[in-house]
Amino acid sequence: MACFLLAKAHWVKTNYLLSTKYGYHALRIFEQTADTLEWGSTLLAIGRNLIDLRDFEQAEGIIHRAGLLGRDFSDSLLAETYREHSLLHQQKAEYDSAMFYAERGLELFSKYNDTLSISILYS
Repeated sequence: MACFLLAKAHWVKTNYLLSTKYGYHALRIFEQTADTLEWGSTLLAIGRNLIDLRDFEQAEGIIHRAGLLGRDFSDSLLAETYREHSLLHQQKAEYDSAMFYAERGLELFSKYNDTLSISILYS
């Protein structure tokens, strides 16, 4: 868990390379556990770093992996995956795809009344 927190802290400080390094450390740990939410959240954190680093191809693969976990285990993780897919496609100027994922995320976030995530998707 400490590696995951360090990954998040470095992302906030816009140190995406160091955040990614700690994210991969955390991922290796969570992949060995049954904690699929932490595993998926770590994948999404790495995916967000890769978007910020403009490594869109690798970000797509990582976010897709999180989506598979979300589909099988958690609607809230799946909704977060849709949010990250939307951001990825927005950064790639693929606005139709960004809207597609944003709308899917909005449907799920609305079920949980997650107003913060809803506002992110509306932006």
